[in-house]
Amino acid sequence: MTFTQVLFSFTGRVRRRHWWFAVAMLILIPGLGDAVTPDSPSPLVVIWALTVQAALLWIIVAVSAKRWHDVGKSGWWTLIHLLPVVGIIVALGFNGLSAGNPDANRYGEPLP
Repeated sequence: MTFTQVLFSFTGRVRRRHWWFAVAMLILIPGLGDAVTPDSPSPLVVIWALTVQAALLWIIVAVSAKRWHDVGKSGWWTLIHLLPVVGIIVALGFNGLSAGNPDANRYGEPLP
């Protein structure tokens, strides 16, 4: 699986480290953008920031779906992130802390 497929595809599986990398990007990139953006940004800066946020949202949803695949669950489990508090705790437990299936499952072979 290529780096682009890891970030943008909804098929296949990813390991915990890939999921944590996506979470780190989701936190760091907007934080860096906020640090360098003036207090009153121009409309062009706002459009750019919204575009980056949309791309980051796509990435975290795609990587989370593949992480759910790695633990043997449907990618639709990504929707659990929408539940306040409980959803985040469940998602963190499965995606960030639990090991994936070491063998092939219906979503494919595990990444090395």
